[in-house]
Amino acid sequence: MRVDRAQTRSNLAVSTRTCKFLFTLLTLTLLTENTMATVSELVNRMTLSEPEFYLPPELWELIFAHLAGKRVLVMRLVCHRWKTIVDRKRSLWDTLSLCVRCSTMYERFRPESLPPVTGFRMNWGTIEDVDSWWPSFGESLTRINLPTFLAGSKNLQKLSLDSCVLESLLELFTTLVALPSLRHLELKNLRMLNNDFNISTFQLTTNLESLHLNNCNSLTNAMVTRLATSSCRMKEVRLYRMPQVNDATIRNMCVKLPRLKKLALLICSVMITSAEYIVEHAHSLEYLELDGCFEFRQAMEQLLKGHHRYIECKFH
Repeated sequence: MRVDRAQTRSNLAVSTRTCKFLFTLLTLTLLTENTMATVSELVNRMTLSEPEFYLPPELWELIFAHLAGKRVLVMRLVCHRWKTIVDRKRSLWDTLSLCVRCSTMYERFRPESLPPVTGFRMNWGTIEDVDSWWPSFGESLTRINLPTFLAGSKNLQKLSLDSCVLESLLELFTTLVALPSLRHLELKNLRMLNNDFNISTFQLTTNLESLHLNNCNSLTNAMVTRLATSSCRMKEVRLYRMPQVNDATIRNMCVKLPRLKKLALLICSVMITSAEYIVEHAHSLEYLELDGCFEFRQAMEQLLKGHHRYIECKFH
């Protein structure tokens, strides 16, 4: 009987690797967070002193998949290779959340070794500026409890939310009421899972000075009106790709916003009848930007010719 030595060596290598895989799985499962030395020793054996037992990334992913979330993060701190393997496999940390307690985030804030997570909670903290570190960390997030996340951020002056999914408008309104220093709000591609919130039962009062809404189709006309008129300090309103906005919204803003200086209505349902209302009632308006309504432009130019005031107009 002829024996294929090459095939035999291959089978032995596979068997050895399988045994090593099972041994590693058992070892890591029994590890606690205080046994980093054991982990480091294991890594050295499997990568340096015993290179024949080197495991490919795919096997490490299978091993890590059997560990609890916190232990996966512990394994991530062992070496650069394990960190790379864990970070690139989203399923290993797809259900993990990071909780920050008693911290102030400002322009010099530099959190160390932020793990990959999809959820973020902040308890008893203050947010002043997160531009320096948030982009790389925030791109993986899919879940944020907005009121909890921003609770206590009494110094927050600007809030920008892009492509966020909220449970309901109540979550947004509750957040805005709890931010007394907020002056600038920008919402882009906002989507809500529950749209049956009765806004007439909620008294929304803010200190906003500018509001930018872009493609927020989940907001009804009444919701947009309530947001835009929530502050008597409002100086600028910019609405882009908001077809639900109509003449009623514009008239409410002209009457209830005495300090309104800049108004941009881009791809909105604006009628000619609003032109006269803007000229007569928006007494502080200095700049008007409009898109997609030639008749409105003609009506505005005609009204301004025979009027004592000047409004800078930009038409697209």
